Amino acid sequence: MIPIQWNKKLILLAFLGIILYFGSNIALTVLKGGGSAEGGLETPAVKPEQAGEAAVAFASSLLGQQAESPEAALQSDKYANGFITKYNLREASDQNLTGRMHLDYWLVSAELPNGEKLRVKVGLDTPEVLGWELLTVRRVQTSSSGMSLATEALRKAGYNPQDFDYNAASPTSSQEAASFTFTSKTLTVGEAPFGVTVKVNGDRAVSVNPELQVPQSYLDWIGDQERIVRLTSVGFLGFTAVMGIAALVLAIVNRKRVLWSRGLLLTGIFLALFLIQNFNVTQAMLMAETTALTMEALATIIMNIIIVALAMLLALAVWFSLLAGDEQLRRLGLRLWPRWRDADFGRDVFYGMGRGYLICLFILGIQQVAFLIAGLAFDSFTINDPSQSTWNMKWAFLFPASAWVAAIMEEAIYRVFGVAVLKRLFRFTFPAVLVSSFIWGLGHTGYSIFPSYTRLMEVTLLGIIFGYVFLRYGFLTAVFAHAIMDSLLMSIYLVVEQPTLPHILAAIFYVILPALIGFIIRYLHPRFGGPRRNPPEAVQPPYGVPQG
Repeated sequence: MIPIQWNKKLILLAFLGIILYFGSNIALTVLKGGGSAEGGLETPAVKPEQAGEAAVAFASSLLGQQAESPEAALQSDKYANGFITKYNLREASDQNLTGRMHLDYWLVSAELPNGEKLRVKVGLDTPEVLGWELLTVRRVQTSSSGMSLATEALRKAGYNPQDFDYNAASPTSSQEAASFTFTSKTLTVGEAPFGVTVKVNGDRAVSVNPELQVPQSYLDWIGDQERIVRLTSVGFLGFTAVMGIAALVLAIVNRKRVLWSRGLLLTGIFLALFLIQNFNVTQAMLMAETTALTMEALATIIMNIIIVALAMLLALAVWFSLLAGDEQLRRLGLRLWPRWRDADFGRDVFYGMGRGYLICLFILGIQQVAFLIAGLAFDSFTINDPSQSTWNMKWAFLFPASAWVAAIMEEAIYRVFGVAVLKRLFRFTFPAVLVSSFIWGLGHTGYSIFPSYTRLMEVTLLGIIFGYVFLRYGFLTAVFAHAIMDSLLMSIYLVVEQPTLPHILAAIFYVILPALIGFIIRYLHPRFGGPRRNPPEAVQPPYGVPQG
């Protein structure tokens, strides 16, 4: 029988989080016409197989060739999407662009018998072809009739050339396709006119791409935002690399006090899930890039090598952060990470799991308030990010499992090591928690939420909460709270995008998985772990952990 000890303060915080979450969602809906900043792509009526069939039929009618091995990935026009979202032009977009271009679409890639590759944009609501591109290794100088070829391609795509003005951009070299841009005389979304770009290579059109010609002012603004994201990402990588090196150095310098077996299991779990997560989306990542036909095989090999190398480096960073952080915590006299050999390990895991669920609800409420403030005070908005779509994963049901990747890695590096070392350096708790949280926040500005600094402020705030959760209740509670929060959000995302019975069951499994882990370890530990004498350096358990 497991004794249940209720933490009234955390229960009250959980109820407060629920109230804040739904209250902020209602306020966002009323005031801004939208909900959480964590936007997503709608469930497409056209499935990947149907998009592939449409691409094959199009290849047969356009090129007279039988396309083979069609593969579909969900993609999005991020600049048009961002422009429309930022200036609240969704209604105008729906009225003027329907049937001409979609902000989100299937990008189908298919092989042709002659060795070329065809890429076709297919709508999500109906399997209509919106645009296409022919990837070829044969580059020849565009003939003098290029404009006539482009106009004919425009007509075949279902447009009346008389409804468009055009300008021809000369190719930069004789080996590049000439680009002809047609601008609609009447169709606009805000200040952005609708247009079609046709590319001609030699004596044939090789691309027809409908697009929203976004104003330069918006492109300049989003360019500035992307530069900020790049700078913060570089800062994040730099600080994290310094932390990883510092963890390695401290582990070696204090090797006589380091418990070298610590964190091996967690590191192994992290490494396995990280590799699965990244290989799960590799193909979609490659399809999103305009990789030259002759470089696709090489690009696949290079990306796989990069993924494995990055996984190994991050795994080492996690392990050494756990080793050095644990040693630093013991120097501070803090027992925030129990071991299997400890008599109360099973109880600590079980109660850490329970606290994790309650703290997760509170943090979700705080996060939603942050989204509300960002939306009202800074006009923040979200651009759909197809790289996070479950439709672009080989095994969509594995998506929520990546919650444990973030929970283990980030709590190890930025809480166990970051907070411990900075606490010893600054001598005070708050600056240690703030600095480690700020560095953690730098790594989250790459998400498609703009202005990018609003994401930095939001994640830094959440990091401060996680930091104090770690110091108050220990490493296990922080990991559980982090994993439960991400599992819940990812499971909801999975069900919203692909509401099938297997995915619904998978989502339920991931939400209750932390509870299963807590109960199983609480049951197994007394039977296979057993109480043992704690090492002399182990001191009082973390504040708030139930005693007796």
